[in-house]
Amino acid sequence: LGGRRVTEVIDWRQGASERAAWLGATAAIEVRLAGGSRVILRPSGTEPKLKFYGHWLGDFAPHAAEEREATASREALAVLEEVGRLLNAPPLTRA
Repeated sequence: LGGRRVTEVIDWRQGASERAAWLGATAAIEVRLAGGSRVILRPSGTEPKLKFYGHWLGDFAPHAAEEREATASREALAVLEEVGRLLNAPPLTRA
């Protein structure tokens, strides 16, 4: 996804009895990527929508905060757009 290797896919509806009580079963899929980034997909509880959450990590120069933010945003958006295409979802909108 977005040029990063998928390392694990977790279906949060399964295995709740093996997790901490506060991590119970929920309708969500977590896709973990190489480098520690992840994308979580879940249905909205109030609308007919699929929600995407991206947690993006990368190796960035510590002195270039604006460049780091722009690079991370571009890479994360590329992953979310690719997931959307795989699911035949409408284009992303920013909240």
